[in-house]
Amino acid sequence: MKQREIGPDIIRTLAIVCVVCGHFFTVNTPYNQVLFEGGGMLLQGCLKAFFCNLGVPLFLMLTGYFNCQKEFSAKYYKNIKRVLLPYVVISILTWIVLSANHSIKELVGGILGYKIIGYAWYVEMFIGLYLCVPFLNIVVEKVFNSGNKKLIYGLFVILIFMTSLPPLVNRGEFRIVPNYWQMCFPVLLYFTGAYIRNFQPVIKHKIWAVLAIGLVYLQYPLLNYLKISLIEEGNLPNVFGPYYALPGYIAMTLLFVSLYKVDIKTEIIRKAVTDVSLVSYEMFLFSYLYDRLIYPWAMERFYTNQNSFIVWFVPITLTVLLTSYIMALIYRKISGLLESKNNN
Repeated sequence: MKQREIGPDIIRTLAIVCVVCGHFFTVNTPYNQVLFEGGGMLLQGCLKAFFCNLGVPLFLMLTGYFNCQKEFSAKYYKNIKRVLLPYVVISILTWIVLSANHSIKELVGGILGYKIIGYAWYVEMFIGLYLCVPFLNIVVEKVFNSGNKKLIYGLFVILIFMTSLPPLVNRGEFRIVPNYWQMCFPVLLYFTGAYIRNFQPVIKHKIWAVLAIGLVYLQYPLLNYLKISLIEEGNLPNVFGPYYALPGYIAMTLLFVSLYKVDIKTEIIRKAVTDVSLVSYEMFLFSYLYDRLIYPWAMERFYTNQNSFIVWFVPITLTVLLTSYIMALIYRKISGLLESKNNN
């Protein structure tokens, strides 16, 4: 029997870890509201630069990698239940635990409005991408199988021009490149994953890829720390732009290509990575509930300032990951039993 590819599982496991860890900085602590000074803030800036820029893009590249051969069919669209059902069930569980008044109106409105789970914007975005996949794959088939390199590269040049070039070169109201389509960045990531699946690129000198990734993600916190420490207060602008700007896109693509063919020989580690990968979507949905339970408790007892609170980064994020993983396993087990019962 053909052994399961472990490289994509490594990427998916890394993605869910990045998402959970990234929420430490962007959602659950006042990182963005405090002065960037002190060793603890430098460390947090470097961690934030990595974790907050990679989670969702890696998930979207994997979507293109695994779904680039899906065709328009009733069977394909019926399988959207794998996205919707966990979202609805975990939203209900989150509502039961966190809601103050438990009104049905609040529940229905929260599910349909993607409000109960605070991170459900991703579900809303992914539903749209899922619906478009068979049509995007028509482009994949026609362009990638054409043998015309100019056509293939032309597709990426246009997509990059539309999505990841504007946030790099535009500043405020000064627009060198039209930016109306830049939020179609998920489509660029989908085609990138599809390209990798079709052409199987390999990075021969991975040390250069590591250096490039480090340059993109670490230049901003390091430069700001030096400026504030040596010159004066006030942050510099990020010259490389946000995570979906061209340098970030290049860095996340280099990371994906560096990892998707990696193998793990140790069976216990291989199994652990695969197990997390298989329930990563449910972990993502459950992580909001545990963020809302764990962070207020920890902040009330241990938070004095952001600089020193970094010592709680590993305990808190590890607890969220473990509890989300356990609940995801329980959900999968129960849903699997119910599905088997219905099939019988």
